[in-house]
Amino acid sequence: LQNKALTLGSGTSDMTVTSAVTFDTSSSQILTRDADLTLQSASGFDLVNGKLSSTGGTLSLPYGMALGGGAIFDFSGSTVEFTGTLNVGDGTITSNSSSILELQAASSFTSNAVFTIPTLDLNSQGLTLNTSSTHLTLSNPFTVGASESVDTQAGSLTLSGSATLEDNGTIESSAGSLTFNGSVALDNASLLLTGGSVALNSGAAISGGELQLFDSSLTLGGNVGMTNDSTLGLRNTTINPGSYTIGMTGGTLGLGGTYSDFGAVQTDNATSLALNANASITRSAPLEIGGLGLNNFTLTLGSATTDLTIQSALAVDSSDSQLITNAADLILPYPLQLSAGVIRSTGGTFTLTQGGTINNATLDVSGTTLKLSDNLSAGSG
Repeated sequence: LQNKALTLGSGTSDMTVTSAVTFDTSSSQILTRDADLTLQSASGFDLVNGKLSSTGGTLSLPYGMALGGGAIFDFSGSTVEFTGTLNVGDGTITSNSSSILELQAASSFTSNAVFTIPTLDLNSQGLTLNTSSTHLTLSNPFTVGASESVDTQAGSLTLSGSATLEDNGTIESSAGSLTFNGSVALDNASLLLTGGSVALNSGAAISGGELQLFDSSLTLGGNVGMTNDSTLGLRNTTINPGSYTIGMTGGTLGLGGTYSDFGAVQTDNATSLALNANASITRSAPLEIGGLGLNNFTLTLGSATTDLTIQSALAVDSSDSQLITNAADLILPYPLQLSAGVIRSTGGTFTLTQGGTINNATLDVSGTTLKLSDNLSAGSG
């Protein structure tokens, strides 16, 4: 460009460049206005300095783009068709509410600070954030659908508008932060964390979806409702509920770790509790569940107020499985099938409405009131 500005004068002045374009100084500019521009150099596009401005039409970047510290990329009012890696670096991206970035293939973003893309269209592709310093903000409503995914890894993602995850779409993170400021709807889709944090500042509606929060933290700014066989996975999770709750209607609660105040998670008599690690829970109100799978782990009830009712037959059939109720009440309206492992109660009341059987296992009710409404058969053990 030789330190000059190239302006495309009309909406029909479309241009394709197949070789490298050099932006030497801040005076080097391409201003497409309403015309289409395609930069097809296989070596990629390096906007080291100067300005690339597309304020209408379509800008095609099939080999990615990297911005230098003095570079300005302005796509206010235009659509960018993008493939590859967008490396914002210390450059500047400007846009407006009608700006769209549409992926054409699986792509990734890298930045040294927060940058904003108003509308991101995944277009049946996957997006990855490459570094912990990459922080992407989407200001318009965002949808993740069939064959679409976002993996922030250690990067961060902020959604200012509503978020819709559907048709097996996935957002996942292993560190960093996910912030949802608008409404969140998961419909047969997944939000998966194996580290970092997520803030649901307007709550969420989850239908047939999965919310997995392993080794991570959750902050609620609204209620979360989970229906239609949804799954909530907690393992070493810090929950900051404020005055809000996670309400489960049926579905599965996967649980591991220690929870000193488990009152924010509300289950019903159709919700299955399945351990994914040793777990200890403490509540000020009773907990009712539809079934319990210890899965070779230990569930401990941490206080006398953490009473547990299980609305199905309880089968404990592994030597590594233990249910430790301490001083809490355990209510079993259906038969107990204790063929291995341990159930131990040192206080409270243990109610067996339909009795049960014990073989090659340990039932310790020392200091407990045992209420039987049917026979309890004990073989060896």
